[in-house]
Amino acid sequence: MKWSRFLEAKDNHNESVASYFTDQPDKKLIVSFVRHSGCTYCREMLKDLGEFKKSLKGESIGLLVVHMSSFTKGDELLRQYGLEGVGHISDPKSIIYRIFGLNKGSFTQLFGFKSILRGFSGVAKHGIGLLDGDGTQMPGVFLVNKEGILKSFVHSSVADRVDYEMFLEA
Repeated sequence: MKWSRFLEAKDNHNESVASYFTDQPDKKLIVSFVRHSGCTYCREMLKDLGEFKKSLKGESIGLLVVHMSSFTKGDELLRQYGLEGVGHISDPKSIIYRIFGLNKGSFTQLFGFKSILRGFSGVAKHGIGLLDGDGTQMPGVFLVNKEGILKSFVHSSVADRVDYEMFLEA
């Protein structure tokens, strides 16, 4: 893995990921990868992340979202889910997705029974938007520090849901 390339990536404030660790060398980041801004499951993930953010006060854990939209669209999307102030990286070429080993989804991962079943309630709760990114990209969530990946949740289906509390405890 080209970890240094991830650490050099610039966020919406034109700061490198490495700068997140400057003041707190033992800091950890939860890095959440969004498929595309119109994805019902990604909207659900951002809602969950926004709620989880409230419990992080005083923690040495930060949040970072990686998406394929522009920084402007990323700002708008994160603001909708209470994630204003959270750093995000625009990665339209999916370079950082590849660094973390996130691949394109198979037909079953994207459109399988689980996706269809959960999709009905997900659309009702979170809506669906225009495709802005790669609809075949698989999402994932990682706990990282400046040295590398500490934990990972790689979705086996786009409909998988991350429990952020449990993710940190496991």
